[in-house]
Amino acid sequence: MRGRILAVDPGDKRIGLAVSDPSATIASPLCVINHVSRVMDAAQIAGVAAEMDAVLILVGQSLDDDGNPSPEGRKALRLADAIRLQ
Repeated sequence: MRGRILAVDPGDKRIGLAVSDPSATIASPLCVINHVSRVMDAAQIAGVAAEMDAVLILVGQSLDDDGNPSPEGRKALRLADAIRLQ
């Protein structure tokens, strides 16, 4: 795959964003956005992805010891779904 990847590190209060170089080899921190609501966060993330010409948005998901999504991981899944709808 060629093109930038936008990585999303979701949190309860803040969401970290990082972006790769055009070859998708090296990622660098981009910014931190404050959590407002899932829909508004998703719109802002999609907007940043468009500005950066990202071809993929990667949302981090935490797992429990058994490899299942933790409560935070389930929130990340719902954020990813909201981003898809943008």
